[in-house]
Amino acid sequence: HPLMYYFISASWLKIFGQNLISAHVFSLLISVLSLVSVFYVFRKISNEFSALFISLAVAVQSMFLSQSTMLLPEIFLMTLSVWVFYGYITRKWYIYVLFSVLLVLSKETGLVLILTIVFDKIFISKLLYLSESEKNKHFLKEVLILFIPVFVFVFFLIVQRKNLGYFFYPEHISMTHFDLQSIKSRFVSFGQQLIWDNTRQIWLFAAIGSLIYGALTHKKILKQQLHPIILSLFFILSYLLFSSINFFTTRYLLTLLPFYFFLVLSPVSALFEKKGIIAVVLSIMLLVNIFDSVNKKGEGDCVLSFRNTVLCHKEAINYCEQKEYYDKYINTGFLMSFNMKYTHLGYLQGDKKFINVNKVENPDIYVFYSNEPDAHIENVRKDSSYFLEKRFESASAWVEIYKMK
Repeated sequence: HPLMYYFISASWLKIFGQNLISAHVFSLLISVLSLVSVFYVFRKISNEFSALFISLAVAVQSMFLSQSTMLLPEIFLMTLSVWVFYGYITRKWYIYVLFSVLLVLSKETGLVLILTIVFDKIFISKLLYLSESEKNKHFLKEVLILFIPVFVFVFFLIVQRKNLGYFFYPEHISMTHFDLQSIKSRFVSFGQQLIWDNTRQIWLFAAIGSLIYGALTHKKILKQQLHPIILSLFFILSYLLFSSINFFTTRYLLTLLPFYFFLVLSPVSALFEKKGIIAVVLSIMLLVNIFDSVNKKGEGDCVLSFRNTVLCHKEAINYCEQKEYYDKYINTGFLMSFNMKYTHLGYLQGDKKFINVNKVENPDIYVFYSNEPDAHIENVRKDSSYFLEKRFESASAWVEIYKMK
């Protein structure tokens, strides 16, 4: 996908040093700016009360905390998406154009928000304007502005096709799903992750309770407040549908977190007048999320216990260094192969790297690990020509090294 995020991060490393501390500081800075952006944007779109709890709710999610110092683009994409949303809702077109262009040049998933906004402009927002004159005022001009990032992305694809020989990365194209049953099951699964993971369902229950309270007390959300709420809902659904067709990993849901919390907190803020009581209830919900984040177990990069995975990988690689397996043919997964081949990642103790790390037949060494399951491990375990040389464990994370006899 487009490499704007990596261009920016590489520029930072070029200036401030190509080392792990510099890389983590860059990521942490982006994460802090993302929370400031979330607060600012939703304070302008909604109110200060909602903005505060939206930004706090995002900040305490294990997904955000674990990614906050990793050199990965998801928090950056979340930040850009929030500013694109703001630029469109407030009709500050220079903000929309700047951040939407940055978004599509960072990852193609940015088009989901752009096209959702275009759909909203043409079909939905016209129903919400208060007068007929508002419906038609500058309509064509604004639609053309909305398409600017699309034109930029098409230009990028043309340049990529000329330079690399393809419009979209072939390996990612091979991971797409067009079977309707598969799309349906993935859509439901990803939606469940968004709502139920990290006990986020309690925020949805609060929204449902607020709507019931509003119905019983005959209170309504103002018409002017409906537009960003409806747009957020459509964006979430569109993003989940896009993800159901394409390659997906859990951290991709980070982009949706501010919009999810805005969606569920809007009725709470709009329908309850006693903000003090509501603030106490929401604070308790934040504590529930914090407890879940701290105690959440797993080996993936969306939980704080990912540190156990990192420790296991480092111990296994350092063991292979001690055994001087540098020239051995090693079969392992995507993440481990990078950790073994690139010294600047911090896993290798010395300057020497492993030169034959690939998916090869009958290798000298197999390295399997818990956070990237490989079905081939069972065949290797049964293969009499290999034996388990070493196993590393840290909590639920593990790495196993099998060597040819």
